[in-house]
Amino acid sequence: MKQSDAPSLLPYLRKEGQCAHLNLSLFSGGSTALEEVPFPFLILSDRDPICRMLHGRFLTDSGSVLRDIMLLVQKDCYGIGKDPASPWNNPAVEDLWRNAFAFYRKEPARFFLMSFAAQTDEEGRLLPFGSLFFCKTREFFFPPPCPNCGSILGLCRTDSLLEKAGLPGFSASLNRYLFCSSCSETSSTLRFYASELGSYDPPIVKDRAFLVREWGRLLDSGRAPDGFPCRGCSEIGSCHGPEQKASWRIVPFSFYPFFLLMFESMPLEATDFLALVSGASWHELESRLREQRALGRMGHLTQYRDEVEGRSSFLFREDARFFLETLYLKLTFLAQLADEILGSGHSQRMFQPAASLDRTWVKLTGKNSQLPYFWNFEIRCIDISGSIGDSLSAQNLPPSYPLYSLGMTWFCTLLSNSAQNPAQVCRTVRLVLDSRVASQSTGKGEKIEDGLSSVFLPGNIYWVPRPEEILPREWQNIWEESLDLGWSLIRAGSSGHLTFNGPEFLESLRSLRRRIVGQLFSEESPKVEPSKDTGDAAVLRVLLAIKKKWEAERAAEVREDLEVETETVVVPSRFSMEDTLPLDFRPEEELEGLPDTLIISPKGNRTPPVSLASPGGPQLPPGSRESEAPETDESEKTVILGPPPSEAKDLLPETVILSPAKKGGPKTPMVTGTEPGGTDEQAEKEVLFDGAEAEGNDGKPVSRHPEDEILMETVIIHPRKNRKQEEGENG
Repeated sequence: MKQSDAPSLLPYLRKEGQCAHLNLSLFSGGSTALEEVPFPFLILSDRDPICRMLHGRFLTDSGSVLRDIMLLVQKDCYGIGKDPASPWNNPAVEDLWRNAFAFYRKEPARFFLMSFAAQTDEEGRLLPFGSLFFCKTREFFFPPPCPNCGSILGLCRTDSLLEKAGLPGFSASLNRYLFCSSCSETSSTLRFYASELGSYDPPIVKDRAFLVREWGRLLDSGRAPDGFPCRGCSEIGSCHGPEQKASWRIVPFSFYPFFLLMFESMPLEATDFLALVSGASWHELESRLREQRALGRMGHLTQYRDEVEGRSSFLFREDARFFLETLYLKLTFLAQLADEILGSGHSQRMFQPAASLDRTWVKLTGKNSQLPYFWNFEIRCIDISGSIGDSLSAQNLPPSYPLYSLGMTWFCTLLSNSAQNPAQVCRTVRLVLDSRVASQSTGKGEKIEDGLSSVFLPGNIYWVPRPEEILPREWQNIWEESLDLGWSLIRAGSSGHLTFNGPEFLESLRSLRRRIVGQLFSEESPKVEPSKDTGDAAVLRVLLAIKKKWEAERAAEVREDLEVETETVVVPSRFSMEDTLPLDFRPEEELEGLPDTLIISPKGNRTPPVSLASPGGPQLPPGSRESEAPETDESEKTVILGPPPSEAKDLLPETVILSPAKKGGPKTPMVTGTEPGGTDEQAEKEVLFDGAEAEGNDGKPVSRHPEDEILMETVIIHPRKNRKQEEGENG
């Protein structure tokens, strides 16, 4: 095919004299900003190895938007290796484009395909458009002229001519070269041009930068054709002079002739839509796209964010049923995807495991719906290359690649989130398959190693994963059945789908979605049953149990430290339980009418009153009441109080014994500690309850003064207590 026979996109791009024209969206920021980017057109997706997705619009002559569109444009440099042993070559790539066009054209309303009349030949086959360059300064499109004669450069498809020049043939390789057909007929020396030089290209091949510089010589010769933007331009000195600004101001829209398919815009890439459905915020997603420099996708996201403002996106966002709602929306997405793959019977449409979601696009259609915003959407799979990438890198491509890739997409849809991306999910699925852990004999109950099981937890359905979440039994069953459907696709793809039944699979999926709807709107709240410990969640629960046990043991130790020995204080009646006994208190002033004895334990329990006037005094039988106690002329009130927690058990409080001082009377010793081997309790008993008579200086018993018959008042003072505070309290 001669270059003169190739259709041009230029007539559709020019707005002069046109009622409507095609506008290719540019990177925002004006001509100055455009000069800073190597490719100034707004890219929606660039992950496919042989094409990129661009954004465009059809505009009226007044600039009004008729329709937003997506354009699949063939790349100049493929993302696949140029291996001579590879089955992929230029004719095979052309067949991919033509097969895809034929498939989409069968149902244009379903896929929103649009085409130009010049794109097809008389037989209806898709034709490539001619090479197209772009001047950033003037925002002007033009075809590349030959630097020698000014004729339009074209693609060399003649194998004999290429081989004569020592270059790979067009039919047997992925190499492409531009040349001037006019010069090839009149000149003995041919020159070829490539977008990028190959490692083995001979000197007669020049790259695009050389071609742009050579256009300056074309201007000097006066042979520049009409429509060449540098003719009569005021910037010609800057572009083709010493500064050579043309090297970055002039860039190829497509260096080689290119195939192009146009579709009505499906603004959201599937990965962005699934993130929103999983609970990601619009702001968070915009920030991630801005960091990735995905400006085209970010613009569409902003458009939808403004549209949804003030509307509800979910039914159960703040409810436990948000799990079911998210699962339902994701399964609805997969149902549409499976219907396109399994229901179409299109064998050429294949997906790469890690890139399949990048080729699926979503359009939200709930603008005027009464349902939440995310409950109305349509998806479209727009694909050209199929399995070309994996077919070159994988040693053993699955026998049924469409089913295998759909299975990979299944798990990426359910399990991808902010912590694990689709590529990581696919690697884990392949590890399960490669290790032969997954069951090959049944369709359910996949067995997964503990090291990999955390990837498949139901909490991964959320954008921010919740690995510790425990589901009700019925919800857990629904989740496991959702995974089982994905495993059935993987097994069918790996084995060549010998027993796979597409309609039966789709019916199982519909039935599962109906069950989810039933659970969503059920009046009964299912009970949460503890699930089997697996993976990181099990480790977390074990650690929490250990932590709880340690805290209980520590609390027991603290309580043990707080347990103290009982101490006795004889308090006169004029003091209340809350008063502090002053240190200058004189007991002889309280000889009459001492109240009964009241014993209060450290725990605050009251015990029946007893008389402690003498060790042999009357004792109350257990369970007797205070009214039954024998009356005595003189009785004391004894309050047994627990002191504050001691810093150490071996610190015995000082004991100050206050009693009537009588000349010649016995000297009562002050006990400040215990004997070696003794206990605090023994020391306390010796001081408070010893009934032995005192001895005089001659060793004989000394009779007690009547006042001494009154039991001594005893005050316990703790050595560690702040003395100033004590004086302040008693003063």
